[in-house]
Amino acid sequence: MIEPDRADSDLKPSSLSGLPVYPGNPFLISEIACQECEEIRPGVKSYEVIHFACMVFFTACRIDTHVKCPICMRDFLLRRILPALLFANILSPIILVWWSVLFLRTFFR
Repeated sequence: MIEPDRADSDLKPSSLSGLPVYPGNPFLISEIACQECEEIRPGVKSYEVIHFACMVFFTACRIDTHVKCPICMRDFLLRRILPALLFANILSPIILVWWSVLFLRTFFR
């Protein structure tokens, strides 16, 4: 069945025509905001931070993922290294080595 041609004046404007047009793929995430300073920076990465708590008969381990820019991640590690070493007591060399690697990773892309 062939529909008759409608004149351009008979067409209604689309209900979506008022929306803003975004360049590129809207589903592609290219920039991520830092969780600490909440700014969008090009060096934002995710870091896996290990936490240990050693008691007399009990040891707990937790791995946290933090998404931060390098400056905020360095600040995070420097502020929390002493409590982390105290809670890890026997396992503190593991914490010291891992957090040092994370600290050095913040200087490279």
